[in-house]
Amino acid sequence: MIALPLRTRLTLWYSFLLALALGVFALVAFVEMRQTLLASIDSELRNDLEQTRAMIAVTPRSSLQVRFAAHDSDLFQLVAADGSLIFETGAARSMAAPAPDADGTAQTQRAHGVPLRGLSTSFSVGDSGYRLRYWLPVRQYEGAVDRFGVVIMLSIPIVLLVAAGGGIWMSRRALRPLDRIMDAGGSHAHFGRGGAAESKDRRGVSRCFVGHP
Repeated sequence: MIALPLRTRLTLWYSFLLALALGVFALVAFVEMRQTLLASIDSELRNDLEQTRAMIAVTPRSSLQVRFAAHDSDLFQLVAADGSLIFETGAARSMAAPAPDADGTAQTQRAHGVPLRGLSTSFSVGDSGYRLRYWLPVRQYEGAVDRFGVVIMLSIPIVLLVAAGGGIWMSRRALRPLDRIMDAGGSHAHFGRGGAAESKDRRGVSRCFVGHP
């Protein structure tokens, strides 16, 4: 087995540790960015739900259709406690948005290939029970997260190449004094009695050999 030079081994170890650190950083950054964006979307969803719920609370049931007409571009649906549909915006109807599985838990679903973040809540106004479902398109957010992931993945090899070059340069500078000592020790020899040449190896041990005339 061929032993690698010390500077090569140092460079390889340095590159491996740096690649590991960059991989962990990239994963944490990607997950954190995704969670931050989803938290922002969920906050917006809850705010829209609360505003619509407040509007329902002060609007007679017979007037809901007229009141909601101005919000036809939004993605929401109002269902009675028995499951019958009370109102659905044109945007929600055209998208055929799937209903969230459970109240209070936001989830991402797809309708006609479009990613939607949905949230629902159940509440009562007087003797009437309602379930309100709301959705927000998240294609733009998912695209931003995907682009961020691509940039990170492309950046890691570039950073590794630059770091490896820097590691080689640093190892050469760090080992240069040792190389000088080794070169000086190898050439520092003198002839003694009887034509014998004496020199010291790297550990300072004297060695003799017979010289030729």
